[in-house]
Amino acid sequence: MPEWLDTPTEWLTILTIGGLILGALSWIIKSQIAMTRDLKPNGGSSLRDQIDGIRDSQQETREDVREIRSQLSAHFSDHMRGQS
Repeated sequence: MPEWLDTPTEWLTILTIGGLILGALSWIIKSQIAMTRDLKPNGGSSLRDQIDGIRDSQQETREDVREIRSQLSAHFSDHMRGQS
């Protein structure tokens, strides 16, 4: 046995440091797994599903704005033809 591991306190210190390192690694791995899981579609509650929903809603809004602009332009054109 090495000289610096003479007392139970030194053993306990080594075990504590090892436990902290293992705990930190475990927490990091769990966090990565949770983040990866949240980025995969699952039918509505994942972050990926929420982003897809926002993207689809935004696309619908763009289409609606294009349609309204087209109708407004036609409306203005009708009024301008009526005044000439």
